[in-house]
Amino acid sequence: MFSRKRYTDDILSEVDFYTRRSQIRSLLLSCLVTLGIGCTFLPGKNWVITDSFIAVLLSLYLLGISGKLLYGTTNELIEASLDEEENRKIKEIINRTEGVTGSSELKTRKIGSGVAINACVTVSDSLNIQEVAEITDQVEKRLKTVYGQEAYTLIKAEPDSERNCSYLKKRSF
Repeated sequence: MFSRKRYTDDILSEVDFYTRRSQIRSLLLSCLVTLGIGCTFLPGKNWVITDSFIAVLLSLYLLGISGKLLYGTTNELIEASLDEEENRKIKEIINRTEGVTGSSELKTRKIGSGVAINACVTVSDSLNIQEVAEITDQVEKRLKTVYGQEAYTLIKAEPDSERNCSYLKKRSF
């Protein structure tokens, strides 16, 4: 039903990925630089700018990789929300839990290699506190099955009649 994806993709593994990818491309880039330098020795004026052109291409490539790394680390430092696909998946996990009649106020963020999930679920008005606690425990277990035991989860339950989850609206995450 849900994949067992663990959040181990911290910034070091991302840097390692780019390092390996750049090692594969380094041969091509070295050949291009050698070609650019070699073309400056060819007769004619058209070949003189080849070295500069290849240097610009190489610098744009390095700027692109730097930008991706900067974007990822900045989002991690400011604790940005998970992407829409992950949020949709989390809502689906919550809403498919038996006893949950709805969910709202989902707040997610990545913390290091783990995730934090705060949500409000609505349950039937006729349930007692014990049954509601079991439902929220079940939601947390299902989320931790997908996102790992180190995932921080805070699930608040409110009766179906209120449907506003006022507690989470007062707090900012």
